[in-house]
Amino acid sequence: MRGRGEARIGTRRRSWRDLTPTASRQEEKRTNEEQVGGYEILGTILLALGRWTTWLCLGFCAIYAADLVLVHWPAGWFVVGLGRNGMEYSVLLIACLALLAFVHAPAPRG
Repeated sequence: MRGRGEARIGTRRRSWRDLTPTASRQEEKRTNEEQVGGYEILGTILLALGRWTTWLCLGFCAIYAADLVLVHWPAGWFVVGLGRNGMEYSVLLIACLALLAFVHAPAPRG
């Protein structure tokens, strides 16, 4: 209890270890990255085979939209020269995948 109060008012000395993510947080991040990577690899193969196109494209749109907000938005629109993390390519991917999902959507019954 004492350590929490001292940390709250800033009298406790902090080391760089206090600022680094814990091992469980790093493990969680790696697991999420592996899941997204697996979806991208398997999804690309299934997309090339023409299987579940609409649902795969919507999943890719969700992944790239989250990536756009979390990574690319702060960097701005264009990637110029040796710049990184511009969002124009992600927007293009989302637009193309959304169009592909729309084209391959099943026809309504009726």
